[in-house]
Amino acid sequence: MQIFFKFIQMFTGTNGDRTNVPDILILYTDGEASDKDLQFKEAEQLKKNGVKIICAAFGEPSTVQQFLPDLQAMASPSCKGTGKLVFQAEFDKLDTIVNTIVAEACNCV
Repeated sequence: MQIFFKFIQMFTGTNGDRTNVPDILILYTDGEASDKDLQFKEAEQLKKNGVKIICAAFGEPSTVQQFLPDLQAMASPSCKGTGKLVFQAEFDKLDTIVNTIVAEACNCV
């Protein structure tokens, strides 16, 4: 998950970011980050810059439970005030959370 730095760069006017459009990052992952300190730092920077972070974990439930707390720490609060923007599903049921993720992203607009 050491991709956040690229997203920090992406959400700038010089790279096409539009000030009149909300910035939303949807992170799909099936595992832990190799550098948690860096991931948390960069996620916090994105949130300070106004980016909403939605996290989606997929995989076997026992595996997802190992890194779910990290996603909880990185995710933004729900725009509806109903907790953090974190979702999970098994590989073969990923489609079951897509509509929920899209709805949450639209609620943030």
